[in-house]
Amino acid sequence: MSSLNIAATLHTHMKQDVSLMSAETAVEKLLTSCIAFVRGVQESPCPINRLPPELLNHVFDYIPTRPQIPVTPTRDASTAFRIWGPTVLDTRSSVVLSQVCWYWRDVCLQSSTMWAHILDSQPFELDTLLERSRELPLKVLMTFSELRSLQFLSEQSHGIQELHWIQLDMQRSGACLSFPAPALRTLTLTGPRSSTSYHGADSYLDDSCPILFSNQTTALAHLSLCSLPWLPHNRFDNLTCLYIDSCHGPNLLIRLLSLLSGCPLLEHLVLSALSDLAPARADDVVALGALRTLVLKQVSADDGALLLRHLALPASTALRLADIFPCAASLPEALAVLPPVSGVTRLALDLTAGRPCVCAVGEESGVRVDEYTSWFHYEFWLGTAPVLVSRAQVRELWLRASGPVDRKHGAALHSLIKALPELELLVVNDDVVELLSSMQGTVPTCSGLTSIHVHCEGRIAARSIVDGLLANKTQLAGKSVVVCCMPAFRFVREEWKELDKCFRSVEYRFCESTPEMAMPTVCSVAGHMLWPSWREA
Repeated sequence: MSSLNIAATLHTHMKQDVSLMSAETAVEKLLTSCIAFVRGVQESPCPINRLPPELLNHVFDYIPTRPQIPVTPTRDASTAFRIWGPTVLDTRSSVVLSQVCWYWRDVCLQSSTMWAHILDSQPFELDTLLERSRELPLKVLMTFSELRSLQFLSEQSHGIQELHWIQLDMQRSGACLSFPAPALRTLTLTGPRSSTSYHGADSYLDDSCPILFSNQTTALAHLSLCSLPWLPHNRFDNLTCLYIDSCHGPNLLIRLLSLLSGCPLLEHLVLSALSDLAPARADDVVALGALRTLVLKQVSADDGALLLRHLALPASTALRLADIFPCAASLPEALAVLPPVSGVTRLALDLTAGRPCVCAVGEESGVRVDEYTSWFHYEFWLGTAPVLVSRAQVRELWLRASGPVDRKHGAALHSLIKALPELELLVVNDDVVELLSSMQGTVPTCSGLTSIHVHCEGRIAARSIVDGLLANKTQLAGKSVVVCCMPAFRFVREEWKELDKCFRSVEYRFCESTPEMAMPTVCSVAGHMLWPSWREA
C-alpha cells in the first residue's frame, strides 16, 4: 500500500472513530514527524540541503538575534543590558528552522549552542532546553520573576555563564541570588516594575547591602547595576567592567567606594545618574590602578568632584564627562589635579553650537567633556578650560567649529591662549579664523609659539581667512603659517600673496581630509557604547 493510501485511510478512520482523539498528543506528534519527513523528501533537491550538517549549522548560527529589552519603568535597562556586549541570543527562530524539513530539524536538534540561550519568553520547557544544550554554559535573560525560573537558576547555578535579570524584585528573588555562581562571567541586574516593589526590602537585605551569590563569583568580569536601592557588598577579584546607573540609597558614596575597593582589576567604569552623594571620610580613597576608562554621565559637577577626590587614578586612565549638570567650578578644579589631566600636552576645543566639547590628551590618556545641554555649559567649559589645564604643559591648541562662532567668545579665547605659556602650535579652521579677525589684534603674544596651521574647509572665502590672520599680524609676526586646503576649498595662489611678507614662512598643503590632533589609542579607539572614538563623537 502506498504512503498516500495509508494517509487517506488514517484520515478516514480518525473522522469515523472519535475515540482516537483521547490520544491526541501522541497522534499529533506522529503526524508532525510524518509531515517533517515528507517535507524533507520534497526539499532534498534544494542546494542548501546538500550542505554537510556542520556547515548548515554554521549558517543557522547567523539567524538568532540579540533579544530586545521591553520598555520598563527602569531608567535605562537597555543600556545596562547592552553595554558590555552580551552574547545571549533570542533563539525562538530555532523553532521555525526545526519545522522546515526533517534534515533541518535534525541539524537544529544536534546543535547544542542553539539551545544554550534561555529566555523566559521562549515557548519551551526548561527541561527540554537543558537536555538539548548538552551541558554547555547557559546564557539567561529574565524579564520577570516566575517561581519556575527562580528554581531553575538555583538548580543550574554552576552552569550559568551570563545572567541578565530585568526588573529584579529582591523580596521574591533574594534567596535565589544566594547560590554560588562560579561560572558566571556577565551579570545584569536592573530595578523593579515600581518603587513599591521594594517596600520593606531593607530589612530583608541586611541593611540594604546584599552579598550576591554567597560571594562565589570567581569568573565574573562584567557587571551592570541599574535602578537598584543598594550596591552589593561583594569582592569581585576578576571584575574588569562595571556599569552603575541610577542606583540610590543611604550612604551611597560609602557603599560605592566599598564596592570599588573590592575590584582590583577594574579596567572600565561607568557611573551614571548618581545624585545626592553624601561626603565620605577624607581618607577614604580607593586606588584603581588598572583602570583604563572612566565615564561620569548625568551627574552634577559637585557630585563628580566629590567622587573624583576619593579615587586615586593612574596617569594611564582616560576620562569622559558627559551631560554634566549643574556646572560648578569644583569639577574642573578636581580634574586639574588628577594625573591623567596634569599630564596633557594637547588641548582641543570644538566651538560648534550644536555639539561643543573640550578634549585634552597626553601621551597615555586624556579627558573629554561633551554632550552639553545648553549654552551655559558651552560658556562654562570654554571659560574654565584654563583651570582644567592649569597644571599641565599644553604645547598644542586645536580650535575648530562647523559654523559661525559668536564674537562674544573672543574674550574667553584670549584668556585661554594667555594661560598657555608653553604653547608651540596653534591650529584653527576657517570658522575660527573669523573669530580671530573679530579680536582685532588682541590675540595674546606667546613667546613659545612657532607655528599656526589654518584648515580651509570651504565654508569661508579665502579673503576672510587672510583678513583674520592679518588682523593679528603684530602678535603673530615671525611665526610659520601652514595653510591646509581641503577638497571643498577652492585655492587660488594670488589671493594669499599678502601673507608672504607678514610671516616668517607660509606653506600650502593639499589634504584629502582634515588633519586631526594626535591621540593615545585609548582615546581614539571606540570601546563600549558609552565610550565612542573621540575622533567621531
